[in-house]
Amino acid sequence: DRAHRLVVTNEHVVGDAATVTIAFPAYENRKLIAEKSEYIRRFKARDPSIFVTAGKVLKKESRIDLALVQLASLPDGSM
Repeated sequence: DRAHRLVVTNEHVVGDAATVTIAFPAYENRKLIAEKSEYIRRFKARDPSIFVTAGKVLKKESRIDLALVQLASLPDGSM
C-alpha cells in the first residue's frame, strides 16, 4: 500500500523487533544484486545506488507467519 507506506513480510523475518531496516532491491548492469554482503557494503559506504529506510512493525501474526510494516519513506517509483 504505497499511499500508507505499508508492506507485508514474514513474521519470522521481523522476529521480536519493533523497528526494522528495509533495503529495496538494487541492480547492477540490469542484474539484481542478491548478496546481502553487497547491500551492507553499499549501505556503510552511503552508496546512493541502494535505498534503505526504517520500518515500524505494526502487527505480527506468528500463526500465519505474517507481519505488517509501515515504512518511514519510499523510493521514487517503487511498489
